[in-house]
Amino acid sequence: MGRTASSKSFTACYTHITLSGPSDVRIVPTPEACFELCHQYPLMDLVPGPGPDWTCMCSLDVPQFSEGQCTATTHYLFVDTAGSTMAPLLVLEPVKRDGKKRRPSPRKALLPRIEGEVCPPDFTACRISHASEGYECLDLQQELESCGGCLYGEYVPGTVAVADPQVEDCTRLPGIPMGRVSCVAGRCAAMACEEDWVLAEDETCILVLVE
Repeated sequence: MGRTASSKSFTACYTHITLSGPSDVRIVPTPEACFELCHQYPLMDLVPGPGPDWTCMCSLDVPQFSEGQCTATTHYLFVDTAGSTMAPLLVLEPVKRDGKKRRPSPRKALLPRIEGEVCPPDFTACRISHASEGYECLDLQQELESCGGCLYGEYVPGTVAVADPQVEDCTRLPGIPMGRVSCVAGRCAAMACEEDWVLAEDETCILVLVE
């Protein structure tokens, strides 16, 4: 997908935003449609949902807001900044390792390119496969399937993909039930273990050998 030129740049994620003054609120199919809708407004708020769509809010006045972490339910606020360029909102065709296409989460997909930066602060550009030049921006301190590094190497144009040696896919670790592991500060931390496994002090699951 090509880049969408825009005078708006990403500001931050917010848990709550109250728009004041004249505004326009609509449901749109893509983030790009929201940029087109809000091109005459100085402020734009984009929220994932409902379903596969996006809630687009354009405003003339500075909103009241509470800043928070970028998640699949937070508001993404953009403000007018001349000369900025939006990075691809959907990086190629992201595919899960089971071969099925997925809708990228806003935390990964809704990422601005400002002054030549590939990803915003605290995010790393990771290749989506060994052979592809596509990338997605990930928080490697919290990303469950790419914890502590990039599975297929960091995205650097013109270089060969090399996986980070410390990276872990927390969802594939043995002995941990589904949904009972998280990525904390770049390492997998189990909260519970399957039968015949015990939870160790380092938050890993160890197989108990029964004679």
